[in-house]
Amino acid sequence: MLATFTRVNGRFTARVDELVNRGEAEARTIAEMLRQELAELMPLDDARRAEFLVRLAFADQAAHNARLAAVQRETLVGIRSRVAQAIGKWHGMRRGRSAA
Repeated sequence: MLATFTRVNGRFTARVDELVNRGEAEARTIAEMLRQELAELMPLDDARRAEFLVRLAFADQAAHNARLAAVQRETLVGIRSRVAQAIGKWHGMRRGRSAA
């Protein structure tokens, strides 16, 4: 169970990371990037629906299993950190433009 939960979260995290990287490269707004990232959490197609159900089932198990809870926490902290970095860079770029 732990390996499966880790793998599912890893795929999700990789997609979010790719969205952030692409958003930064294309100078998208934070709002645009956040919309795309949140869409990855939603069951909008067959692949995301299956992943959503797996994450939901594991989240239920994580409430009773410290190791699964740790994977869930690490995933969320990692995503939050990556998004915060993107927001910081975006604000830095905005400050740089207004100073010019």
